[in-house]
This record gives sequence, C-alpha cells and structure tokens, in this order.
Amino acid sequence: MKRTLLFFLLCAVASAYTYSQTNYVGKRIYLKKVAGNNTVGVDPSFNYHAGDTLVLTAAQNPYSWAWFTNINNVTIINEGGQVVLNWFDNGAIQGGFAFDGCKHIHLTGTGTPGVKYGFLITTPANRGVGVNVFGRSSNIEVDHCEMYNKASGFWIKEEVQCADSLSFPNWVLNYFKIHDNYIHNCTLEAMYLGSTDPNNFAGTDSSQHPVVYCANGKPTNHKPMRLGNFHIYNNIIDSTGRGGIQLSSADIGHNEINNNTITNVGYEFNGWQGNGIAIGGYTHAYVHDNVVDNTFATGIFSLGAGTVKIVRNKVNHSGMLAGRTISECASIMIDTRNTTNPSPGKPNPEMLTFKVKDNILGTNTDYNVKVWSTYFTFTKDNAICNNVTFSGAPASHYVNYGVYWKGECDTGRLNTKNYVQQHATAETLNPQNSSPNIFPNPASDVVTVTLNDKISGKIILNIYDAQGKLIQTKNTYKNSSQLQQTFNVKSLSPGVYNLQIATETEKTNLKFIKQ
Repeated sequence: MKRTLLFFLLCAVASAYTYSQTNYVGKRIYLKKVAGNNTVGVDPSFNYHAGDTLVLTAAQNPYSWAWFTNINNVTIINEGGQVVLNWFDNGAIQGGFAFDGCKHIHLTGTGTPGVKYGFLITTPANRGVGVNVFGRSSNIEVDHCEMYNKASGFWIKEEVQCADSLSFPNWVLNYFKIHDNYIHNCTLEAMYLGSTDPNNFAGTDSSQHPVVYCANGKPTNHKPMRLGNFHIYNNIIDSTGRGGIQLSSADIGHNEINNNTITNVGYEFNGWQGNGIAIGGYTHAYVHDNVVDNTFATGIFSLGAGTVKIVRNKVNHSGMLAGRTISECASIMIDTRNTTNPSPGKPNPEMLTFKVKDNILGTNTDYNVKVWSTYFTFTKDNAICNNVTFSGAPASHYVNYGVYWKGECDTGRLNTKNYVQQHATAETLNPQNSSPNIFPNPASDVVTVTLNDKISGKIILNIYDAQGKLIQTKNTYKNSSQLQQTFNVKSLSPGVYNLQIATETEKTNLKFIKQ
C-alpha cells in the first residue's frame, strides 16, 4: 500500500501556510470523511495554524484510516462520544492513525466527558496497526485510545531506508509520551517501539529484517533511526500474541516505563516473542512500578546499554500462559547485545550498568533474576538487591561468571560469597594471591602474566577463548626467579579467556576478562 494514495491521506503541509500573528487562540477544525471509503482526507492546500484542534466526531462513525503527513503543532481529539476507526473495503484499509514526518502532535481521546477512551481502533480480523509513527517525526503524545483486535497497538520506528535523511544518525524519533491507553487482543506486540536490528545485521533473520536494496541494486549499509526520551505509563495491555511493551534502539535522553499493567502475553507461544516488557539493544531505561503477570517468556527482559534500572515491579507467572510452560524464563532477565555503533558522543562499545532492586517476583521457570553475558560489556557498578518473592522470601538469582555486581544497594562491596565459580565475579575466577598471576583483570588493552620461582625452563603461553579456540601463543625461557610476559588483547572481543602456562612437566590455567 503506497503512502501516496490520496484516499489514505490527511495531508497538512506545514510549509504551505506561515502564521506569525501573536496571541493567536487556536480554533476547532472539523475533519470530514472522504466519500466512499471512510478515510479522513483534506486538500493538500489545507490551511491550519499552530495551536488548532482537529476534531473527529462520533456522528460520522465509522472512520477507517487517518493519515497525517508533515503536520505540526496541533491537537487531534474526539467529540460527541467514542470515535470508531475500523477496516473498510474487505480489509484494504485496516483502520487507525498514521503520522509521517509530524511534530508536536497530541492525539487524545478525552473529548467527551464520561468516555475514558475517546478513540476505538479495531478490526474484525486482527489486522493493521492502531497508531503508526515514522519518518522525521518527534514530540508526539498519544493517550486515551483503545486498540482492540489489531495486529499491533503502536508501531513507532523507521526501519532501514536508502535515504540519508531517514537513517541513523540523521534523525531521532524523539520525545514521545504514550499513556492511559488500553490495548487488548493483538496478534503481535502491543507496542513495537524502535528497530530490533539497530546495527542493520540484515540477513540473519530475513523474515524479520530483510535486506534493503536501493535504486543502484545494492543493499544499503544505512542503519535504522534511534529513539529517545520515551515515557510510557499508565497503559493497560492484555492478551497479545507477542510481547507487551518492546522499546529498542532508545539510547538518547531519559526513557521511562512505569505504572503499566501487562497481562496474558505471548499467545503465539514463541519463547522469543512473549516478554512482558522488553528493553532492546542500546536502550537506556528506568522500568518501575509495573505489574506483569502471565507471560509465555520472561516477565521483564533487558538487552539494553547505558544505565538500565528495574525497580519496584511486580512480576509473576513468567514462562507460563494458558496452562502451557516454557523452560528457562526468569522473572527478570539481563543480557547484552552488540553496541559497536553508538550514537555520536557515546563510548564504543557502549557499556551496561544495571540496577535490579525492590522488585516483588513470583513463579517462573528459571530464577527470579538472571544475568547473562552474550557480550561482555558490563561496567563494575551493577546491583541486585532487596528483591523478594510474593511470600516475602529473598528472590533467587543467577549471575553469569565475570559480571561484577553487588548485593547491597547502599555499599560498593561486591557480592561474591556463597557463589560457586561459574557464578562468580572476576575477583573469584582465580585464587587470591595466586602465583603465577595475571593482571590487570579485567583488561582492556594488555594483560601481563607473572611467572614465579617454581616455574623454570622452556615455557609455552597460550590464550584460548571460551570455546577452547587458540587465540594467541608465545614461547619463552625462564632462568630467573621471576619473569613477566605481556599480551596485547585490545583486538579481542569482550569475554572470559583462559591463559595456559605449559612447562615440560605441568600446565597451569589462569582466567582473565577482556572488557
């Protein structure tokens, strides 16, 4: 379906009319449907002023689609009851709002007293998106809308494009508020915000991220737009095929997800697609005071970077939905993704600091809190503390080896006691005061191994990765009481490595972390 089809188009060309008068009081403009297809459309020369209110009336129900292009500084509101947008013409138009290149828009369903959700966006066959925002858009607020029987409630993203102007880092989908909406019975995500392939690693899953070819016949190496300054709060989400709230590629400003109620998520029964709240690659977020219950996958799943705080949430029945279960679904899961294409001014790679505290965590099919390390891009200032179960008992947790963390939120002391080696931090990978020893650990550029007086003669030093692949080797000969050898590890990927010291009679292994 082409964006240029006029019967979809509500086109208000901002540049067509410039208004400079001061003290302007905005007026109400009543939008009329295009005859024959129930879309809202106006002439491209449509004149409006910043501060005007565009009104859709319930008396004209039903509408099908309202498409806004390059419209700025207006409020869109219902009047006379609940305005209904649904499909038309056997599904050719699937119902909803679309905003392309729009700025400073407030879409609100508060136009009729006593009607909580002034816009109802629905279809009889779970098709289309309730509110779709793309292009060079920013500063948009959406509230008091109900989406029922849609494929998704919200899509706010711009996937890979050939145009520079629509690609990272040339625009940010910035400053969005999504609140007090009700999204239920969707076949996909309730909220799909930002690309889940921010690095444009297209081709690894062509069904989700197909390769984009440009006019020259070659695939583009452009990357999708990033997001920033999203506030998502007071929404109710129930019964989705995939995830509840998915916020990805949001590495700008302050992103906050709070006071949402998310239940019965993942009826597609796909373990990768049924998370209550998912924080995608690069995303910084403060996730707090949400209720998440009955998710076929993890309750809250973070793959973000920067600072991710997960605080005071209530999460129950993770990995469980409609009598079915899937293994290894924690209440809260932390992991990392590739962050080697950061936004301008940010470190490369962008590191993760996580705080998981004061959550109430219930039944799951794994641990209450689990930390994994697909990429070893963690800082040392992480915390897991004061989390309890619904009965008040301490919440269980598992932290993958090599991740620094503390169990007391108000101290800087690393918590390593009662953990076996595979759960340990870098400080417990090797015995304290071991000889030989390796430093610094973790390391960024070089590591130095010190060989003590018990080792002499011909020595082979080998560095292996976590899969046992030989990465570097060095031959030396020791005939003094102490010898130091240095390795350049700057080019190694983050992770845990094994340095093996082999003499003619024995082998000694030391582990170190490349950060």
